Amino acid sequence: MPWISKREIAYYLVLKSAFGYSPFNIGSAMDILRLLGPRRVARKVLKRLLARGMIERLNSVTYRLRPLDEALENLLANYIASRLQKYLKSCGIEVATRVANSKTIEVVGCSEEMKKLLNSISWRGIEIKCVNNKLSEAKSRGVE
Repeated sequence: MPWISKREIAYYLVLKSAFGYSPFNIGSAMDILRLLGPRRVARKVLKRLLARGMIERLNSVTYRLRPLDEALENLLANYIASRLQKYLKSCGIEVATRVANSKTIEVVGCSEEMKKLLNSISWRGIEIKCVNNKLSEAKSRGVE
């Protein structure tokens, strides 16, 4: 997943200055964001912010900003999980990774030897642990 663009940061900061962390209507947000660019672009940026976890949907028209540090922790956990999976795959080890929450990355389908190693790794407060599910079961459930 690519990192946050300058446009996304700009839109986030404009919304934060207008609404803070209180709920806001999508129409009100679009009226404010119209000053930065076309409505179509604003809508796409809002969708990206939602996908990145920087805003949360309360209902079909109401949203709320999440604190930036929470969103960045979530992005970092997803990034580390994808890099870990790519690294292990390059070493010939087929595993699946998933982010349980912004503080825990689970590796599915690892051996006992790897389990000991992964359970001992912690990086800046992010715990990496091995779970006992089979890799084939994880792939059938849609885990990366």
